Amino acid sequence: MKIVFWRFRISRSLLVTCLFITVVILKMAENKSGNQPIEDAVPSDNQSEQTLQLVDISSMGIMDIKLDMRNSRIEIPEQTNYPTSLASRSAATAHDEDKLITILLWNPFFTNEDYYFGIGHQPFVDNECRVQTCRTTRDHSFLNEATAIVIHGPRVDEPLPPYRPQGQLYAYVQAEPHYNGSKTYLPTMGDMFNITMTNRRDSDVYIAYGVVVPSKTAARSRGDAFVSPLNKPKSVVWAVSHCNTPGRRERYVVELRKHIEVDVYGACGTLACPKSDECMDMFTREYKFYLSLENHYCKDYVSEKLYRTLEYDIIPIVFGGADYTKDAPPHSVINILDYPRPKDLADYLDYLSSNETAYNEYFEWKKHYFIEHFRHVIYGGVFCRLCEILHDPDYRYRNYTDLYSWWVDGMCDPNVIGRMARKYNWFEENIKFPIQ
Repeated sequence: MKIVFWRFRISRSLLVTCLFITVVILKMAENKSGNQPIEDAVPSDNQSEQTLQLVDISSMGIMDIKLDMRNSRIEIPEQTNYPTSLASRSAATAHDEDKLITILLWNPFFTNEDYYFGIGHQPFVDNECRVQTCRTTRDHSFLNEATAIVIHGPRVDEPLPPYRPQGQLYAYVQAEPHYNGSKTYLPTMGDMFNITMTNRRDSDVYIAYGVVVPSKTAARSRGDAFVSPLNKPKSVVWAVSHCNTPGRRERYVVELRKHIEVDVYGACGTLACPKSDECMDMFTREYKFYLSLENHYCKDYVSEKLYRTLEYDIIPIVFGGADYTKDAPPHSVINILDYPRPKDLADYLDYLSSNETAYNEYFEWKKHYFIEHFRHVIYGGVFCRLCEILHDPDYRYRNYTDLYSWWVDGMCDPNVIGRMARKYNWFEENIKFPIQ
């Protein structure tokens, strides 16, 4: 009887040993061939030795599997990294939003709560951002977990965050020149900001009111349309509501009107457009040139008025601190600063008015480009770029120790028109507004 029992124990031990060797061999074969995970039979603690339990061991190292010869069974240590089932993977996907970088929009963009972009993760998908693992929120309860706080400069009269978690980034947003209150509040904000999102081209994120986009399809290009200036009975038009501006554009127009016809619509003139939504259509039919003059002469600043005008078959005449070779399509605008005197500009406009070929050269760009200026498209690009920066481990954030100096000092020049007038002796001091 003892001999039989001894033989039984030897047989059982040999069986377990063989089982272990088989597991090791199959495991090695799986790693070599790249087949699907294997499953092996292991006796259960709460079942008879004849009952087998299926256990996935594909995620375990061989050294984690111990052979207990005394109890004749394989011990598998408790694991927490087994391959997830389909159900648990679905649950993980449902909570992927917890892995997104949070961008907290602390205050509105003027009166717009979502910065013309949107709230949540979906806007990054809808805008086809190259990096989409971000989300925006206006909920201040996310202050602790937000990677970046976006603060719109002109709205800093509202309370700022009461505290700042370590490592949190502050982004300063400003799409208009500093005359809109920056001199008042920026000196009080010290070195708060790490990211700038402004109309300056050297900002971390550049904000433009329009984008020149290459035209890939004939449907979006202009084709061979021809515009004859001879069919337009009038010369220059200007629609304007701010009559006295920091850039003094109105003084230039007073002098220009001495040499060429300029019709002025709006609060600063005597003409009115009955239906404001149809004004540009009427201007395009009646006039050859449109004055698209900025309120300020500020570094890199171009407002939406230029991009709206470029959509029509009328030549924009521009004034501003931007580099129009970068911000406008090639040979699409006439810059007043390229002409020493208003009379020189007027003479060139008269030349174009009588030369159909030269006039149409200002629309050649429409065969190759189109303008994108809708706010939701522009700010889509802005927040896409911000998301990229926040994910870039190599991005070098700047510490704006004196944002006031960066944004205000030397940013705008109110004396450009005055210097031209004195240099070329054409400035008229006694000017009355509105323009009569």
